[in-house]
Amino acid sequence: MADQLGASAGSATASQVLSGITFSNATQQNLSGSMPNNGSTGFTPSGSGTVAIPAGYYDGSGTVAQVSVPAGDVLSGITIAGIGGTMPNNGSPTFNPSTSSQTLSAGYYSGGTVSAVTGTATAAGVLSGDTFSSASGIGLAGSMPNNGALSYTPSTSSQTIPAGYTSGGSVASATLGATGQITGSLSGTTVTFVVSGLAFQPSAAGIGGQYSGTTAWSWSTGYNASYVNFASGINSGQLPATFSATSTGFTLTVNASSPADATDIASNTTFWYALS
Repeated sequence: MADQLGASAGSATASQVLSGITFSNATQQNLSGSMPNNGSTGFTPSGSGTVAIPAGYYDGSGTVAQVSVPAGDVLSGITIAGIGGTMPNNGSPTFNPSTSSQTLSAGYYSGGTVSAVTGTATAAGVLSGDTFSSASGIGLAGSMPNNGALSYTPSTSSQTIPAGYTSGGSVASATLGATGQITGSLSGTTVTFVVSGLAFQPSAAGIGGQYSGTTAWSWSTGYNASYVNFASGINSGQLPATFSATSTGFTLTVNASSPADATDIASNTTFWYALS
């Protein structure tokens, strides 16, 4: 009796059998597999999207390339592919303008602020040739004129001082003067004239008295400070006189030769002058 072959069994399909291999299943015999043989195919991760893995067979020797993660370029506290970042997180700092440069620490900044330059200076308030920064702008040029050292001599009319910077200078001293009338104080044969309340200390002075409408006597520091000179009137000649200046006036003391002369000197209409 001849041998009888058994029926084929199985559920494999062509896509499940390696290409180049034949097989049989429950419905067909000598079928050819169509599964691609990818062998040791490897893969490299993409930084811009996913990498597709083709369908098929892999022999187990393929690799996925290592991901290179520079820790210094990854924020501290974040891990990529098992690598922890070391980039400092500097947050959102504020920087104020300074007269010297400021160094920014390396790392990540989530924002930050550079304060505005403040100040009220304007070009007119800064010397020409100098630069400045203020709320008006950065690196502005001053326009205030530099007048250097100025000198002035007092005059009978006003003098204009030019606008701008003055490094110093001088104002020449002025000669001050004052005049007035005075009555002498009589004590025996001594007559004392006291002038006070001046705004300066006299360096020169003079007194003149009238007697019977004419100049009776005169005295001045410029002529002879040690005596009073009689031009007319009482008794022609000279009488000893003493002059002393104070910070606000002067005193003149005249020693007459008789009480009568002293009375005439004290009672005359007397005029005085003083110069600084």
